[in-house]
Amino acid sequence: MSKVFIDPELAHIGLDSGALTLLGAVAHRFETPGEYRGTVRRGSAIERVFYLSVDKESPVAAADIDLAALAGTQTQPDDRCCCPEKEPRFSVNPRGYAVFRVSSGPGGYSINLRRADPDEKTPVFNSTRLEGGAVFSARILRPGYYSVTNGLTEARAELSVAYPPEAFSGYRPPEPLRVEVTGRGFNQQRIALNPAQGLIFDCHAPARIVIALEKADDGPRARDNTAE
Repeated sequence: MSKVFIDPELAHIGLDSGALTLLGAVAHRFETPGEYRGTVRRGSAIERVFYLSVDKESPVAAADIDLAALAGTQTQPDDRCCCPEKEPRFSVNPRGYAVFRVSSGPGGYSINLRRADPDEKTPVFNSTRLEGGAVFSARILRPGYYSVTNGLTEARAELSVAYPPEAFSGYRPPEPLRVEVTGRGFNQQRIALNPAQGLIFDCHAPARIVIALEKADDGPRARDNTAE
């Protein structure tokens, strides 16, 4: 059986929707047009300020916002920054999504957005408290058994990630599996993923999704050695 290589830096990263890393992303739809002021945070520290324009005339259906690039540079190095001001600016159509991801580094970022006009009463978006249909997408690379917890309600589920098959070179993972998060908890108590299959949480109630490795699955040989 050919050996499957998984970068140990990626394989051991825990996933937390409120502290994004390379293996997780958050998407949110801002349905109320206007100017939003956002902050990229690591813990309680503000790493960077940016602006998001939600405009009915915008052709952008998915605003790609790289938190690592924002936190690590003083200017956004591509044409998504639509003006030469100090703070980067993005735009999105209110029917689309703002997608917050991490392209490199250790991560640990959260996002907070509110209307730039302080007189507005529009609700704040905070990625440490996902709700209103916000989406958390996760990639779990290391085979094994995981706990899945909503840190705001203590709802729990079990997750298993299968070990890759022998003929991995021709293997194609299935479409991502979707799990709904409601006030009652997760709509699936036992979640089973195939190798390299994505996992998406649709958050319809307040949620902070934390995925933690409980027991690794290092393959048939490791299981045989354990049995001996």
